[in-house]
Amino acid sequence: MGVNKSNFITREVAPNSLFESALDLIDNTVNFEQGDHLALVGGLIVNPTAETDSATYLGISRVTVVNGKIKQPYSTDVDASQAINSVAGPQFGVTALFEARAADTFNPGDLVGLDPANLTRGVSTTVTTNAVGIYQGKTITAVAGDLIEIYLIIPVLAQA
Repeated sequence: MGVNKSNFITREVAPNSLFESALDLIDNTVNFEQGDHLALVGGLIVNPTAETDSATYLGISRVTVVNGKIKQPYSTDVDASQAINSVAGPQFGVTALFEARAADTFNPGDLVGLDPANLTRGVSTTVTTNAVGIYQGKTITAVAGDLIEIYLIIPVLAQA
């Protein structure tokens, strides 16, 4: 697709976030990568651990967090001792690359949910308990490793 895999957001249509700063919603047990699905579980922003976590889906991670801190390019005692001021919250209203569930058929405009076999980065058209996005490409039957563009819709949490 010609997209740098370290930047999963391909288009910013109407970027938004329910929690612009996630600082108060993470602790030293929280770990996630840039481009991961994120949900609000037990008062913390985390990777979904079950497909049902799509009920509190928040969007895509804009940063990598390790042990509750933004991953730094350098690792020294000085960096480790610095306080963090903000952590960018999950984003929706953007088009991003996700891994398609193998053998699922994706048609333009299909609603997609979290793939129970790949809760961190996967999407599925056959499991859509709570839709998290809308498929943006041409009709395909996915094979393992396919990255597809999904427009992330407003989280279900915000619709309650």
